[in-house]
Amino acid sequence: MVQLTGMAVTLITDGDVDSGTDDHLYIGIIGSGGGREFPLDSEKLDFNRGETEKFALGVIWEGGFIDGSTKFPLQSSPGKDNDPALIPVDVDRVNFVYLRKHGDNTTDGDDGYQLRELIVVLYGPASPSKRRFRFFNGANKPSLWLANENGHVVYLQEVREG
Repeated sequence: MVQLTGMAVTLITDGDVDSGTDDHLYIGIIGSGGGREFPLDSEKLDFNRGETEKFALGVIWEGGFIDGSTKFPLQSSPGKDNDPALIPVDVDRVNFVYLRKHGDNTTDGDDGYQLRELIVVLYGPASPSKRRFRFFNGANKPSLWLANENGHVVYLQEVREG
């Protein structure tokens, strides 16, 4: 078993008016080796229109991702409640990675979110144990709305390196 120890998330919100959201966003991992959702909310303002935001959860051994703009979701540092290493998830047996927006049960109170691009890298304990997943609808296609009237979940495709 290659235990999940960290996740690097790059989230690009569309630049149109009302694209950002104050609702909660979660990265979910599902596989025959376990699974869980991880909240992306941090102590900084998140999910803003037209911004590229980076989130680090747990231990990321690959250099260059963490810098002054990287956000750390609440309780996601090593040893805390949302540290990916505390959940038995086998990186090699992950079948699906997804983004889920948590809405309410009305269309009036739902704060829709418009996703431009998303990259999630799953890390095992050491190099080369990592897997990369991505959502990108294409440069000439519209961004994806996540809302009560559009649906709340998008699954990412695995990107094979090499």
